[in-house]
Amino acid sequence: FRPVEEFKEMMDEMLQTFRSAPTVAGAERVLVAGQREFEAREERLAKGIPLHPPVVGMLQRLADELGLAMPEALPAGPSS
Repeated sequence: FRPVEEFKEMMDEMLQTFRSAPTVAGAERVLVAGQREFEAREERLAKGIPLHPPVVGMLQRLADELGLAMPEALPAGPSS
């Protein structure tokens, strides 16, 4: 066991070591467990949750059926 701050520093160093490792052929970068999910969450918080056009159509039909207005869609941004 160790103090929390010491543990966090050790983990930061370990993550930096992993991320700076050489990549395999065809890979852009080295990822660590949970990194894609974290990045997807951050993107969704910033840009909203992308919906497939068929889902938007189904929601529009349901809104029409219930007499509700669909909220304005946010412009689609580049995906990482």
